[in-house]
Amino acid sequence: MLIGLLIAGCGGGGSSTVGTITGFIEDVNGNPVRNARVYVDGGPQTYSNSAGSYRLVDASGDVRIIKASVNQDGVNYFGENTVQIFNGETSKSVNVTVAPSNQLATLTGTVTDRNGDLVQNAHVFAAATNGGGTVTVFSSSYVLTDSSGNFSMPTLLGGQSYTVVASAVGYDSDPDTVTIPAGQTQNLLFTLKNATDPLLPAPTNLFGQSWTTPHVSTTRVQGQQAALEAVKNMIDPRRSSHRQTRDTSNGNFVEIDLEWDAMSDPSLIGFEIYRAPGNVGVNSLQGIDFYRDPLATLYEDMDASFQENQTYSYAITAFNTNAGDTNNSESGFSNEVVVTTLGDLFLDSVTTGPLTFHWEAASGAQNYQVYVFDRIPSVGITSIWNANTTSTQLAYGGPALTSGHTYYYVVLGQTNDNTGKTLSLIDSFVAP
Repeated sequence: MLIGLLIAGCGGGGSSTVGTITGFIEDVNGNPVRNARVYVDGGPQTYSNSAGSYRLVDASGDVRIIKASVNQDGVNYFGENTVQIFNGETSKSVNVTVAPSNQLATLTGTVTDRNGDLVQNAHVFAAATNGGGTVTVFSSSYVLTDSSGNFSMPTLLGGQSYTVVASAVGYDSDPDTVTIPAGQTQNLLFTLKNATDPLLPAPTNLFGQSWTTPHVSTTRVQGQQAALEAVKNMIDPRRSSHRQTRDTSNGNFVEIDLEWDAMSDPSLIGFEIYRAPGNVGVNSLQGIDFYRDPLATLYEDMDASFQENQTYSYAITAFNTNAGDTNNSESGFSNEVVVTTLGDLFLDSVTTGPLTFHWEAASGAQNYQVYVFDRIPSVGITSIWNANTTSTQLAYGGPALTSGHTYYYVVLGQTNDNTGKTLSLIDSFVAP
């Protein structure tokens, strides 16, 4: 199975390949983007939910470009990423970062081997870095080279530093860094060397957390036409039939996120994700996915069997570019993490005198945080006030509100160690 995943995308499946794609839409600061339109040209579409996650069902073809767009305060945001589709399977962690369209830059280039021969279907990854060169979680994407060894990445963020890595099975990778001004294009040449076979160190500082989130793309607030249209577009009979087994009993999403420290090695090609139900030792874990991204530090597991109030154990390993062919190709296990999924969080009516938020206790949640916004939360918008409590109600204590103005709020329930989270719908109230 692993070797099949490594070489997939080289042709042969054609339009008969049909699968599901999941991931997150986020802004350039790594914040979730709600109500973004997520689509493939000529294929299915959906909208990101309150936590920025999406699920595209019945996407066809071997390799497709996932696109995301959203308009906020008159500004158009756009992003895209490449995904390989496997027949009847779910392609996970296909994340898309959206940025203002006028702030995007393009990276083009060519990948060859050390003899100067063009490398077709090489994977080219780009991940945003901070000032110190450390790869950040947000703004990562990849493309495949064409028959001439060429590639193009048209949605990098202008002025942002990126680490770019070209890799292919049987070669050591070639890394580079690039910063391209907005509206401009830069070209790079990558040369892959013959593969070595080091035993890579195990990934470190693995951390896992669960999310239980409303399945609707945004709030059910009266008068918000765009929000209502987004909900209508999400209610698709085919999609609903695929989602019934992966939702909570009340129809909400359950997903588990894994994060780990970035690794840098020319022989690194990706990571194997191991999982098992319950709190068990690493010897009981089973491989569930090969994540083909040497720059990855984040993985979202949106398995169809997930339900609330369940516990899962995880660990990951690192693979070198000889993946599956040698005893050294897979590292040892990372540290193990155990994650418990929480129940749904339902809101009660807001009361006044004083203004107080109310909600039902969510199974497994030990504390709650209320966020208040002066407009529907989306890309580039932050809360005007937030506060914590262990109760199921909280009086507003933020800046003065404008009487008669509509405000929006959401409640987050979580465990004390932050490994389990559950999110309410976004709701509204009119300031007294």
